[in-house]
Amino acid sequence: MLHLGGGLVLSWSAYLITALLVAGVAKWALRLSWDGSLLVGAVLGCVSSTIMLPALQQIPMRKPVMLTLLVESSIGDVLAMLTVGALANLKQSQGSLLKGLFGGFAFEVAGSLVHYPFLAGVR
Repeated sequence: MLHLGGGLVLSWSAYLITALLVAGVAKWALRLSWDGSLLVGAVLGCVSSTIMLPALQQIPMRKPVMLTLLVESSIGDVLAMLTVGALANLKQSQGSLLKGLFGGFAFEVAGSLVHYPFLAGVR
């Protein structure tokens, strides 16, 4: 729990900065619409835990640093999935960008909370 705060701050800030920068580059270089650019940024904005976990196991480092990076990559995956789901929901709802993004994000979080008790018993 000690490293959770640092991992949360790192994951949110790294994801938002990277997703927005990738969206800006996609808008400028690929001449996509903002919807498409934000979707590309949402997909590519996180550091995947499936890549980080094996890398963290091979590199010798202090345990607090490893835990913080593991929390960051795990939460980044969740943020990417929620953001992509929210943007896909926005595309179907034809609403305003902010309203659709927050509504879709809230819908995805609520769906995750509803499904969590069922998935927790699958282990």
